[in-house]
Amino acid sequence: MTPPDTAARAELAQAITTLGRLLPMGMQVLIYHPPGEQRAAIETLYPDGSATRHWVDQAMH
Repeated sequence: MTPPDTAARAELAQAITTLGRLLPMGMQVLIYHPPGEQRAAIETLYPDGSATRHWVDQAMH
């Protein structure tokens, strides 16, 4: 995968900052690319210990 250009990085950083402001206290969102996986994972952890995971096929495109 080709690293994103500077504009794409800035856009992603702004989106993450905005997301952080909107999340309720105690909630976490993890965005990561598991080794050997073609897709990116977006995992949401809730204060009650539950979690959801979504897969993104077109991350950084």
